[in-house]
Amino acid sequence: MKQDVIREDLKNYLKENGIKSKFIAQKIGLSEGMISYFINGKKRLSSNNLILISEIIYS
Repeated sequence: MKQDVIREDLKNYLKENGIKSKFIAQKIGLSEGMISYFINGKKRLSSNNLILISEIIYS
């Protein structure tokens, strides 16, 4: 999946479920800052981390 698609879907998931980025960060073993950078389009994530996020938001 493309980074941009997962980024937008993650933003929506967090907003719709009232979840903080810290929750996602802890689940996949990244810093909250890294998730924030990803959400804001400042960083890209590895394929493995994208898969982990996808498993959370699409399940």
